[in-house]
Amino acid sequence: MSLNCKKSFLVTGAIASGKSIATKELSLKLTDSEIFDADECVAQLWRKKNIQEQIKEAFNLKSELTDIVKLKSLLVKKLIENPCKRKELEAILHPEVEQVWLSRYQAWMKNKNKSYFISEIPLLNSQDSSPYQGEVILVGISPSLQIQRLRQRLSSKGIRTKDKQQSIIEFYLQAQQSWEYSQKQADYFIWNVQGKDFLKKQINTIINHA
Repeated sequence: MSLNCKKSFLVTGAIASGKSIATKELSLKLTDSEIFDADECVAQLWRKKNIQEQIKEAFNLKSELTDIVKLKSLLVKKLIENPCKRKELEAILHPEVEQVWLSRYQAWMKNKNKSYFISEIPLLNSQDSSPYQGEVILVGISPSLQIQRLRQRLSSKGIRTKDKQQSIIEFYLQAQQSWEYSQKQADYFIWNVQGKDFLKKQINTIINHA
């Protein structure tokens, strides 16, 4: 296979927009694909002791705390209280994610058996300094449907009280306020508001055009 036949896609969008569904449907169509999931990468980073120690130090959390679930819960509380601190968390995690992505991307470029590299990256940075390479697929959603999906997601995790859900949803929405990635910047746009069949049609259009 010629390297010219290879193609990289970057699937991005706001939280609960349907990035994972779009990535899955795209990979089902493009069967010889390598998949990178930024959220899964972050979950793996959380298991590393050095990452945990950096987060504890940055957010003044007890150094003896070892339970990841409790650590994340305390961190979320800290971030809800002071959203500006989110930048400090990003400064710890984002360079690590970028390094893992670049390593995976470079390995894929040398792999003759994989034609496509599909990356699911929430709130993709559009700046030139970003290491991510590929055609951008932006997944969009209406604000009302986004909140509905966030409530469903929180309920599935056992967070069912309205006040608790509202504070977390406001935190998520505030976190994405400074993020902008317009349709004009993206190579492709998916409007994920009419169910899976409509999404599949848009995926097919992208594949036929790419």
